[in-house]
Amino acid sequence: MPYLSFESKHRRTLKLLASTALILSVFQVYAVNVAGLFVPLSLIASLLLAFYVDWKVVLKARVILLILALYSIQLSSLVWSPDKVMGMREVLFELPFAMAFGLGYTLVWRYRVASLSQPMQLYVIAAAVQSVLVIYFRLAPDAEQSFWAGRLAPLAINPNALFALFSEAGKNNVLDPDKAGGMILNGNVAGAWASLCFFITVALRWRRWFIVGMAIGAVHLGAVIASGSKASLALVACAIAVAFQMRYLARRMSVANRLMLMVAIVGAASALYLMTTVLLSGSDFAYESAKTLDVREIMWRHALAEFQVHPLLGHGFGGWGISFFGIGGASGASDLYPPHNAIVYLWSQSGLLAAVLGIAIILSYLRAFERASKCVQGWEYPLLGAGCIAVAAQSLGENYGVFGDVHASVAMGLILGAAVASSARSKVTGRLGVSHERT
Repeated sequence: MPYLSFESKHRRTLKLLASTALILSVFQVYAVNVAGLFVPLSLIASLLLAFYVDWKVVLKARVILLILALYSIQLSSLVWSPDKVMGMREVLFELPFAMAFGLGYTLVWRYRVASLSQPMQLYVIAAAVQSVLVIYFRLAPDAEQSFWAGRLAPLAINPNALFALFSEAGKNNVLDPDKAGGMILNGNVAGAWASLCFFITVALRWRRWFIVGMAIGAVHLGAVIASGSKASLALVACAIAVAFQMRYLARRMSVANRLMLMVAIVGAASALYLMTTVLLSGSDFAYESAKTLDVREIMWRHALAEFQVHPLLGHGFGGWGISFFGIGGASGASDLYPPHNAIVYLWSQSGLLAAVLGIAIILSYLRAFERASKCVQGWEYPLLGAGCIAVAAQSLGENYGVFGDVHASVAMGLILGAAVASSARSKVTGRLGVSHERT
């Protein structure tokens, strides 16, 4: 009994730490400046999770080995990188995903927690502040620019990013009134984060607070629409189909048939997108879509040409900006644009092997949530997985990595860790080990 009491207290402590890291990931709070590098409190809180992770157990998971291998390659690429500080900063801000993965795995495997509902409920409630801002700023674009220029913005948004925004305003679509990002400068990234929060909200067990939960979900879905991100909205539709596939069809389908179904889902979404574009040809929607694709094409053509020159090692950190300088400006884009594709950026920064590991990590999302959906009854893991997969898929056309942006990475890490631990525990015990707590 004393041991069970200690274990229960420790479990509650870990859940409190998870809740703290999740809430801080929403607001970031850039309160520490180290030699020009603004460090948010969310990063510090996430790194502290490492002291509470049972690494002996977690390191047996293949996914964490892929993640650590990617970190190692990225650190190795500092040797040939023009901007070593950029590389160290990149890896530092990726670490919270691994810490959160470890905590999620530890909670489910060692402490037999059946659900992360309580921390995740606090997360989506806090994130509702962001979604309300996105909706409001879409209706009042001037208010968004006033917010970015105000005193509160540097706490929620990296001050260096704010400086770059206004110094490069003439060539930056961040100020587009048809997009809104709230506490995120990029409306497309805000749309991806809102889609994750939407799926988390509808996946959770709200019980007596069901109506409140659905209202919060509606706010997050409204933020997806208000962000102006067409990709986020299309991927929400695709992700719903993926959740349905994991919930009902994965148990009875072969690997080949599952892959064919995934191709069919993506193909149907692409066809719907093209049909919509044709029907709205001549409208602002079609014009903006074509403009976005044109800019992406310029960057990806340049990436293909550079790949033929530097196939194995890429450019190193900071090398993309050097190689793209002059090309972006000449084409009407910005010379500061990253390649807007997580895999291309991994290759550019750290080489071909890093890109391969990035692809493997994205595929591991699908595999992990598919297995968890088989082991745990209900809609929780299919919906949570759909949200994470949607964010990872959008990273192939946006300027954040395979772990999501800083607002989403802690939540995605916790969810993925819990999913991997659930399926692993099911293999050992034949069922999910359930804690004595209700959630």
